Amino acid sequence: MLGRYFFDSEPVSFEFDLPVEQALHNLSAGVDKPGSVNPLQRESMMGSVSSGSTYIYRSEPGSRNSFRPTFYGSITNAGGKTTLSGEITLNRIIQKFILLWCSLVAMMAVWTLLTVLANPAASWGSLIYIVVMLIACIVFFRTMIRKASPDKQWLKDQIAAAVNRSSA
Repeated sequence: MLGRYFFDSEPVSFEFDLPVEQALHNLSAGVDKPGSVNPLQRESMMGSVSSGSTYIYRSEPGSRNSFRPTFYGSITNAGGKTTLSGEITLNRIIQKFILLWCSLVAMMAVWTLLTVLANPAASWGSLIYIVVMLIACIVFFRTMIRKASPDKQWLKDQIAAAVNRSSA
């Protein structure tokens, strides 16, 4: 639940009237492998597509893409329908970095609070500074995640178009 809010995660599902193999082929044709295209030259979908696990993200020229939404999911076949289901969320490595960073700042705040409580003559200024740092950290990360939020719709549209493009 916290991940849904903090990382702006969203469950998504795409249904296609194609066999799994054809959907995999079409999607693979529309997704470049990381390192195969110079990200400074053109915008593209990058990632890895397989029947077991799929991840796709938007690569944009002149951008480091760290806070870009990434689709994580899998392709299944149920009742004659091929379904690509998963979640569009922040890159998992960046999620771990944010949690580590904010946790370390929170631990510094707790440690400083305990120090100030143990020594009443100590200054509350350092505690206030660290709490402000924690709030600034959370606001910064949420702002960066929200700034990349329009990429979710782009990613959804591109995934649907890639699977349907070659099937026509």
